[in-house]
Amino acid sequence: MASQAITRTESPYKLKFTNGLPPGTDSYEQFELNPRYPRPAPPLKRPTPPWPPKDERKGKWLDKYFDQLDPETEYDQIIRTAVMFGASDFSTALGYAAVFIILTQTPSGAVAVHGGKVIRRGHQRYYETQLYNLHWAYHGSTDPETVKYVGQINKIHAGVWKRSPGTISAPWEAQMAIIALSYFETWVRKVAGAKRQEIHPHVQAAWPAWGERLTGHFVSEPSDGSRSLGINYPRDWQELERFFFWFDEFPIEEQMTPEQLQKGHETAEAFIDQFCELWFPRPLYYFGRHFLLTFLPPNSRRRQRIGEPNPLLAALFKWFLRTALNLGDFFSDDPAEPPMVAFREMLLTSDLAIIDKDTKRQRDWQDRALVLLLSVVLVGLAVGCYRYVRI
Repeated sequence: MASQAITRTESPYKLKFTNGLPPGTDSYEQFELNPRYPRPAPPLKRPTPPWPPKDERKGKWLDKYFDQLDPETEYDQIIRTAVMFGASDFSTALGYAAVFIILTQTPSGAVAVHGGKVIRRGHQRYYETQLYNLHWAYHGSTDPETVKYVGQINKIHAGVWKRSPGTISAPWEAQMAIIALSYFETWVRKVAGAKRQEIHPHVQAAWPAWGERLTGHFVSEPSDGSRSLGINYPRDWQELERFFFWFDEFPIEEQMTPEQLQKGHETAEAFIDQFCELWFPRPLYYFGRHFLLTFLPPNSRRRQRIGEPNPLLAALFKWFLRTALNLGDFFSDDPAEPPMVAFREMLLTSDLAIIDKDTKRQRDWQDRALVLLLSVVLVGLAVGCYRYVRI
């Protein structure tokens, strides 16, 4: 796409790059004046091969299916398959919390998200976000349904920049949401020390192609010229991987005010609390917190001042996940049914507005049951001790 003449006002949250340009951006001139816009979807070379019939989805069939697909033109089908067959509710919850803790390291991210729905209705926010992600993966990066759902996010962002002008003005920050989503499985595999640390090469090639077209539908705020947030998106897996680590190594905190750092910290704590409450009974929150900390990039933990994982628990969690990944990679059959298709359909028919009340009610019930159980145990011990003393 040719360069566009647009009027832009510098954001109060603009950061000075102190560790080089974001991977995918070739020069400051390209970054400021003549960006590289997302490429249109290439024409298909053939009808996209569908998923095999269910009775043929046996053994390790997914890699064989990925081998058949062309990542240059069939990247939507590759991502659809990888997400719908390869994810789970728990893995998406872990990725969701980690990605938003990463994103709210920047001043604009901290200000934009602080005090929002993650505080008031954190579980509803999680499931709504996952539903959007599943829509985009299910329909494809340029499908009209995806464009419609991205339009809804643009409207949400409009509310953010009206409340906090300048927060939706950095395409590279917005891209990190999709880049971190794309890279998170690989990151977890590396942290856990799995034998297979790299995902299928066709899936690697498909993620940046899919992400480039998807982010092209998002727009920055009017003061930034309502630009595409997909400009200068990483062009291949190597650039995407470098972007992930470039973002993590960017000393953002040096350019943030104490108030912005505090907002980032409080928001990160809110995402930790949401993850723990959704997946762990309250007496086990400590374990949930340290599980999440184990799989966060170290610089994110440091900047957000959320502490380090307990070394013994971190070693245990890594061993557990490494074992699960190795068993899944080398011994377990690939799923014959796509679990995230059923998850998406469940979310479409659920009243997400009540999920926070239901979760709190469930945790309250667990607390009462635990108190009752402990009371019974203590009474039993007291009776036993009394009888022992009498004897």
